[in-house]
Amino acid sequence: MPRVFLLSDEPPALPLGDLPRERFLTAAQRIEPTPRGWLTAAAAAVGFAPHVVHAVGPRSAKLAYLLKRLPKFGLPAGTAVVVSGVANPGESWATRRAVAAILPHEVTPAPSPPDPAAFRREHDIPEAARLVVAAGRFDGPNGLLSAVLAFDALKYCEPELYLLVVGDGPERERSENYARSIGFDDFRTRFAPPGADRRAAMAAADIVWVCGGPDAVPILLEAMASGKPVVAAGPAAFAEVLGRPAFPPGDRIAVAARTRELLADPAAAAQLAAADRARALQAFPPGAVAARLAALYDELTPSRP
Repeated sequence: MPRVFLLSDEPPALPLGDLPRERFLTAAQRIEPTPRGWLTAAAAAVGFAPHVVHAVGPRSAKLAYLLKRLPKFGLPAGTAVVVSGVANPGESWATRRAVAAILPHEVTPAPSPPDPAAFRREHDIPEAARLVVAAGRFDGPNGLLSAVLAFDALKYCEPELYLLVVGDGPERERSENYARSIGFDDFRTRFAPPGADRRAAMAAADIVWVCGGPDAVPILLEAMASGKPVVAAGPAAFAEVLGRPAFPPGDRIAVAARTRELLADPAAAAQLAAADRARALQAFPPGAVAARLAALYDELTPSRP
């Protein structure tokens, strides 16, 4: 029976639970961004003795590659490695010669939207305010910090607009402190607690921003499926998923300008939201990845016990 181990930068998002249990034995581990987290994930992966390791995200891809290159202390000989959520994985030092395949993500069913009034009270946002939700990770200048900067450029033109930032990452505290330092005279940026339900936040938004790198593609798909207009700034993978251009990473002026256009034209915003949702559901339907995973894992499983 194929043994499949999932390494992920974020809580596991691939539908391993949808694989036929009579055909696959699976386990999963998230890599915490600390030395102890790396060691814990490495020990779990090696101890499972997998036939296939599926690494989701750049951090997981690096660890899978290192374990692949250390056969004495790492993965068993013949272990296949699958990578998702990494830009140009065939050219990356982290994954070259270890990549078996790259799989797309999929849209999962959206949760029920929260009560709008209760949601806004919870985050100290006036009930009548318009709301932008920025989703991604605090992991550098092109992540959620760029959303904070974009809102600082936008808020003086939109006095009824608030920003809710949803995400985690090593730069979170720094970004919060910076947001307060530049917004002390008119502070309308809110930060959802770590681990907050970003899909519920998207459902309460007027516009959703997605900022980040290739590992933010699942977040982009969630935003598209939310039925809200999406403004995205990120790598080429964003444009491939959207089916239309995305703004360059960190281009806060373009993000702010496009948001003003959508706020001023509700019909255009609704049209964009409907188009994004339709593309997400048609191009990345629920269940599609599980079937492809099953076929791929079967193909990659070597002839060893």
